[in-house]
Amino acid sequence: MRAGAISWRAALWSVGITAGATALSTALFRADAPTNYLIVYLIGILFIASRYGFWPSALAAVLSVLASDFLLIEPTYSFAVARPQDGITLGVFLLAALATSRLTADLRTRADQALRREQRMRFLYELTRALGGVRSADEVAAATARQFAAGTPWRCELALAAPDGRLLAATDAAAPARPGPDPALAQWALERRQPAGWSTSTVPQQDRLYLPLGDASRPLGVLMLQPKTPTLFLLPEQRQMIEMASSLVGQALERLHLAREAQEATVRVQTESLRNSLLSGIAHDLRTPLASIVAASSALLHDPPRLSRQQARELTQTILDESRRMARLADDTLEMARLESGRVTPQRDWYPIEEIVGAVLSQMEPALCRHRVETRLPPGTGLAQIDAVMIVRVLENLIGNAIKYSPPGSRIGIRAEVEAGRTRLWVADEGPGLAAGEESRIFGKFVRGAAAAAQPGVGLGLAICRALVEAHGGTIDARNGPAGGAEFSLVIPHTEAPPQIPAEAEPLHAR
Repeated sequence: MRAGAISWRAALWSVGITAGATALSTALFRADAPTNYLIVYLIGILFIASRYGFWPSALAAVLSVLASDFLLIEPTYSFAVARPQDGITLGVFLLAALATSRLTADLRTRADQALRREQRMRFLYELTRALGGVRSADEVAAATARQFAAGTPWRCELALAAPDGRLLAATDAAAPARPGPDPALAQWALERRQPAGWSTSTVPQQDRLYLPLGDASRPLGVLMLQPKTPTLFLLPEQRQMIEMASSLVGQALERLHLAREAQEATVRVQTESLRNSLLSGIAHDLRTPLASIVAASSALLHDPPRLSRQQARELTQTILDESRRMARLADDTLEMARLESGRVTPQRDWYPIEEIVGAVLSQMEPALCRHRVETRLPPGTGLAQIDAVMIVRVLENLIGNAIKYSPPGSRIGIRAEVEAGRTRLWVADEGPGLAAGEESRIFGKFVRGAAAAAQPGVGLGLAICRALVEAHGGTIDARNGPAGGAEFSLVIPHTEAPPQIPAEAEPLHAR
């Protein structure tokens, strides 16, 4: 119906332009100069050829010859020709008009084809660029629908294939898709790997075209297209463009699927590596205290008469120390697992810095007996908004590291400042310091510094410190001190202004 309407319109244009050219020629030129007014007819014929193609322009050419012969060439009002040269002129004009009409129509056709080709390439380019940055199936569906709506006469929907073969809506993976009026046909296209619906041999009366995505080994989904206006057929170049677009959509979904599989494989490898590192570190750290406990308990059990009271006390102390070391290792492992679960929320309140540091030093007094401890705390009562138990644990780990890696008799410095809106804490030692590049790496799980090879541990202490500080919204870093040794500093921001009159701090209880 659309092609017929264009033909009638072209015929009307042919008649109208021929009549107009005849009237203009009659008014401007004499009947004894036919070559002049034939130029007027030729201009109208070329206009029709450039606008509607060859056949309407050929009709205009024939009408122009007949009109000029009937109205302008002697004898007028008759199709007879008085002079032979006038008949030759009309014949040559007709041939020239038909030839130029054909050339003009071909040029117009080629220009239209080039324009449609450029539009198709631009659409495919824009679709490729839009799909290049997607990170989920929802984004693929949104980008595809947006590009089809902007650059083609079709509406687009996307349904994804579930692992069990069912079609699911791309916008809601938990809800079944509703791919138009015939979900069964979309499922058929997915299972048979064949297009179905509009403009195909399978149920062509449908108003949607169903294109399967993926291959037989991995079906990805179905691309559903619906024309914005009813048409009777799909042009070959349009079908080619749709197939290329569906291939691009399928490649985008395949890329996301492969990226997800690669990520899962990477996570599995990293999990397995962490598990092996954890088991290796725990086994290594448990071997020494277990051997010491077994040896000491065996001596107490089998040779009590040979042991003096001092020796028995030393063996009992060894069992106690190694048991505490094993309990500490178990506590660190469980604490790291709890922090990584994301269920830890600091219970923040205002505490005096002096009380926090005093509680840590009191608990670690036996371990600090062989070191000099220097503290520099804010004058007066400096308040920090913290979870006291968490920060005590952080300071215990940092001071424990300083004890472990600094020689006996060396200094361990603890410094604190309360600034506007935040609290800063430093722990420094006089040990070997940090190797180049270790400043941020040592806060990772199961990572130990170069100086830690001869020391027991699995590399969780600093990772726990970072997790606890970041739970407060703060930061922690490490560097080498100006005079040598390592220096750890942490910053904890306050979420509100401190109270005007500090209340008496709550007692601290270790976990």
